[in-house]
Amino acid sequence: MADTTSMTGKTVLITGGTGGIGRATAIRLASMGARVGIVGRNLGRAQRAAAEICSESGNAVVDAFGADMSSQVEVTTFRKNKVNK
Repeated sequence: MADTTSMTGKTVLITGGTGGIGRATAIRLASMGARVGIVGRNLGRAQRAAAEICSESGNAVVDAFGADMSSQVEVTTFRKNKVNK
C-alpha cells in the first residue's frame, strides 16, 4: 500500500542523520517532501550524507550542520546561530 502522507511545507531537524536510523529517517522524510536538516559531529561527513540523501530521496532541500549534540555548549551555540535565524 502506498504511503500518501505528505510532509511538504514541514521542516525537520534530525540529529545523527549521517548514518543508521537517523539517515534512514532523513531519507524517508525527504522523500515525503519535508525540508530536512541533519546534524552531525563532523560537518564534512554531514555534508556528504546530505548530498546522498538528496540523491536518494529526490529532494534537493537537505541541509547539513556540524555540531556535537552531546555538548550543552554546542547545543546552545547551534540554537543561537542556526535555529533562531
